[in-house]
Amino acid sequence: MKATDSSLLIKGFITEKGKKSHEAEIKAFEGNDLIWSSTTAPDGSFELIIPHNKYVALVVEKDGFMSKYIIFDTRSERMPRNLEPYECHIDLVREEDLKGIDVSRLDFPIAIVEFDKKSKQFNHNQSYTDNMIEDYNYLLNKAALKQNAKKKKKVNHNKE
Repeated sequence: MKATDSSLLIKGFITEKGKKSHEAEIKAFEGNDLIWSSTTAPDGSFELIIPHNKYVALVVEKDGFMSKYIIFDTRSERMPRNLEPYECHIDLVREEDLKGIDVSRLDFPIAIVEFDKKSKQFNHNQSYTDNMIEDYNYLLNKAALKQNAKKKKKVNHNKE
């Protein structure tokens, strides 16, 4: 797959706790319109081309896992020719790992990718992405503590 002069090539890699995610579903939406969909290759990879002057939401889904979203904004006055592909790695989180926790804050995209005039490349907003990753880690830790407390309570109840 090769990007044209007025498009962005995205090369992605999906994992589940660091292991290759085979058959995760990837969808691209412009507004509410589905413009592309595919599943990951056996090695967890996918490729997608987003045309210039688009605002696209990329959604990664797999049964039993939390969906993750990335926004790609290719609306730029001047996109240079021959851009480097944008590479992303998305690690999926099992729904059961967040069981019993309010995950509504994870309805937001994990990253927002825009054209950076300084580097003349597409980059994700680092501080936004860091905050979202921090939210994921906070919720995972909270869920783990809750699950451990339940197990401890169950063990203590069985001792009585």
